[in-house]
Amino acid sequence: MAEIKHACFSARGKNPDCQQCSINQHGYCDIFLDYISKKIGGIKSEFPLMDQDDIISLYVIQVQKQMHQFRGNRANEFRGWIKTILKGTKKDYFRKQENMLPLISNIESDISEQIATIISEIIEPIIEVFYEMIAKQKDPGGCCQLFLNYYEWCKEGINQIEMAGRYNLKTNTYNQRLSRCRKKIADLLEKKGISQLIFKNVTADINGLA
Repeated sequence: MAEIKHACFSARGKNPDCQQCSINQHGYCDIFLDYISKKIGGIKSEFPLMDQDDIISLYVIQVQKQMHQFRGNRANEFRGWIKTILKGTKKDYFRKQENMLPLISNIESDISEQIATIISEIIEPIIEVFYEMIAKQKDPGGCCQLFLNYYEWCKEGINQIEMAGRYNLKTNTYNQRLSRCRKKIADLLEKKGISQLIFKNVTADINGLA
């Protein structure tokens, strides 16, 4: 049996609090716990780990609340009844999660915009150096232009496969060129008073925008 983290399974009707449980009062505690034990595999396959304990807790509560509505007097009737409640509990949980998605999406969007703003403010001095070196024709190996394009394309949401294609390069070759240029650019920026660590962190964050 898969592990179930719920007080009912450690108590199994023996705890003084169990005397207040409507399921136990009707004599169905063992049948109910055995039923959940058989269904836990399905719950674990349907729901992520963080949701599984919540589903079980909600299910127990729903059965306790509705116990007064059960009119049967046989174990099989009880199993059929709690099966229906389990289905309803899972549907309700899915529905609540779906209703939360727009809210979560809005929060994530706000956070992404804040991160993008911070990155933009930090990278501006670096971009200025790139334009300066290109204008003076002192761009080492075309690396300043490479990273200017890289930054703009990341903002547009272009992935590295497409970036490499724009240079008629294989993806691995393009990434190797980025890596070599990253070292040259870091050394160049260090001379301009911009920390290599800042450049390293910014390029990592920019990559997260793609």
